[in-house]
Amino acid sequence: MKNTFIIALFGFFLIPVSMSQDQYSVSGTILDEAGQTLPGATIFLPELEMGAVSDDHGNFMISGLPDGKFIFNISYVGFETHIRTIFIGGKDHSFTIHMIPTQITGKEIVISGGRHSSQHKNAVKIEVLKVREINQAGHGTLVENLTAMPGVDMINGGGGVVTPVIRGLSTSNILMLNNGIRLENYQFSQDHPYLVDESGLDQVEIIKGPASLLYGSDAIGGVINLVQDYSIEPNTVSGEAHMKYFSNSQGYSGNIGIHGNQNRISWSLHGGARTFKDYTDGNKEKIPNTRSHGGTFKSFIGLRLNHSLHRLRYEYQKYKPGMTNEQSINLIHDDKRISPLWFQDLDNHLLASTNSWFLNPFKVQFNASYQKNLRKLYTDEIDHPAVDMDLTTLSYETRGNLVTSEVSEFTFAIQGLHQANRNRDGEIRVLPDYAFNDLAFFGLVQHDFTNNIHLQVGLRFDNRFLDVPTQEKASHSHEDPIPGEEPEILEGFYRYYGNISGSLGATCELADGVLLRGNLASAYRAPSIAELTQDGEHGIRYEQGNLDLRSQRNYEFDFSFHYHKDHIMMDLAGYYNQINDYIYLSHTTDTTNEGMIIYRYTQNNATLYGFESVLEVLPFPSLSFKMGYNYARGIHSGNENLPFIPQNKLHTELTYMFHHVFSKGQMSLKLGSDYAFRQNHPSEFETHTSSYFIMHTGVGINLPLAGHTFSFNILVRNIFNTAYQDHLSVLNELDYYNMGRNVAVSLSIPFHIYQKPFND
Repeated sequence: MKNTFIIALFGFFLIPVSMSQDQYSVSGTILDEAGQTLPGATIFLPELEMGAVSDDHGNFMISGLPDGKFIFNISYVGFETHIRTIFIGGKDHSFTIHMIPTQITGKEIVISGGRHSSQHKNAVKIEVLKVREINQAGHGTLVENLTAMPGVDMINGGGGVVTPVIRGLSTSNILMLNNGIRLENYQFSQDHPYLVDESGLDQVEIIKGPASLLYGSDAIGGVINLVQDYSIEPNTVSGEAHMKYFSNSQGYSGNIGIHGNQNRISWSLHGGARTFKDYTDGNKEKIPNTRSHGGTFKSFIGLRLNHSLHRLRYEYQKYKPGMTNEQSINLIHDDKRISPLWFQDLDNHLLASTNSWFLNPFKVQFNASYQKNLRKLYTDEIDHPAVDMDLTTLSYETRGNLVTSEVSEFTFAIQGLHQANRNRDGEIRVLPDYAFNDLAFFGLVQHDFTNNIHLQVGLRFDNRFLDVPTQEKASHSHEDPIPGEEPEILEGFYRYYGNISGSLGATCELADGVLLRGNLASAYRAPSIAELTQDGEHGIRYEQGNLDLRSQRNYEFDFSFHYHKDHIMMDLAGYYNQINDYIYLSHTTDTTNEGMIIYRYTQNNATLYGFESVLEVLPFPSLSFKMGYNYARGIHSGNENLPFIPQNKLHTELTYMFHHVFSKGQMSLKLGSDYAFRQNHPSEFETHTSSYFIMHTGVGINLPLAGHTFSFNILVRNIFNTAYQDHLSVLNELDYYNMGRNVAVSLSIPFHIYQKPFND
């Protein structure tokens, strides 16, 4: 019955809907500052997934456009991205665009703020990392590549077990999204990595600070949204291949994608794999069981009608990371890629349907997704998993957008989610069987004033209904059960959590390239099932849940200043986050019968505050300097430090660009550094962490050939093989160090299978 419902749900919303409204076209010419034509410029409407490429004379035309307000994104290598909003209706449009050359980081179109908009126009601060930057960063995982952004860090469990941190908050306090769909894979613990990679992506968008207004509970600290690349050139079948090698762990990763866009139908297929051995630290010591391997498959098919857009996606991720702990380091002594013992076996299936109708002045969306996450943990026996759970999540959203004028928009939405966890054959029940239902309503108003002030205000009401039946008590001890001992029973319970979230923000463009942004937000998070029911050994601690936990409530004020001119970009952002009833693990005076200290989930009011700054300077056309710094501090009302607060860090990078390499190519030379200040404010079960300084250098070549740009990069991280420990590495407890010198080599090869001139 449940499967029939899901199939019917996806099928119904893919039914073509015909409209009788007129359609229009947009044409134009793309030029540089001197008036010279720019052939090969990309013109794209992300909301409609339509676009064109300028011809040899810089001209383009896009036809078949419905009535409405839409954003155009015009991009060309070496030039600042041009973003233009057009109100289509009643007539065809034509315009001429003069592109401005720049090497400075420019603005991008984002979707994570509730609508398609320029990131500088959004009242919520959203950072963007393009996939080309990710492919050149030289890290083995997607999460590691995000840490170059000030305010973003990671909890490192070794190898592929990494968890993102935003402004000192992590796990259940932040959300990872896949094209707006919240990923669900037991993210309550830093031992549980997200099943994500960069294949098929266009960019990663990061909201720093409360985003519960748009995404609900668990977005109290921020959101990371992985945005897929749908900008497929019309009337083509093309693809790309990416390959990487990492010397330190003898790691390999690669993916290949093929996509097409013909006759209103677009589609894409991506497949990839990765494999790593144990890494070596700066002391030339192998860190046992930090190996990992896995694979991914991603696909979508889209149908564009006259006034609607429909897309169906299926993705599958398989990942097997090793677990480095006191038990495994005594058992793992080989130098292989696959762990014989102590590893996680993770699977994630995602089926998603997204549908948009453009009925000027309305835009209507219906989105639905189904996820199935399987988690197995093998400890000292390979024949039978110690932990075996599956998590199913069904989510849905209906959203309406009303454009009342050229300056005002209203958004209304209903969101829902059903989630159920089931224990299967594992001897250990990390979490109990449970189910919950979320139902939320929110409204968002956005208005542009004539004096370049953009106002955004919204309100949300969330409801969560949690049901846990009577069953054997959840635990996380990796010891064999005592024969004949009766299991402890968890009495069933039912909880309701409901609350209101709100946001009020504004941006003010004081002058061209000078922007002020302020946002006041209040969000809430319901306690996770682990925080309520955990009762067992977890790593080196005994962790105990608390059924009396209340929902967290926070109030955060963000303020940022942005300055952007031809040869300089400066961004400064500060925040103050007051969290009432903050949930965390607290050291107690109680012990188990075996003498282990019990850490119990408790609550206290907490405060997090800090700032991030970025400076990018282009003193000469071929030379650029970039510097980023973040400061974070977290304490609770007992005047104790919060756990997992990152060290303050300073990142610098100097880049020199050589033009006309191999006739039309470009070559860049980079020299950078990372300095982490000493962490003098550890929490009660952390220790002080010393400062460290590491350097990196690299060379990259971009070579245009046959209408494509081939990329080759070599990046050497930790040049001097420095032995250091980062404060957020959980391996510090085992006296292990972070990765030593690592040479990362990457190659990107685009290709065309079929192409003809654009004529939609």
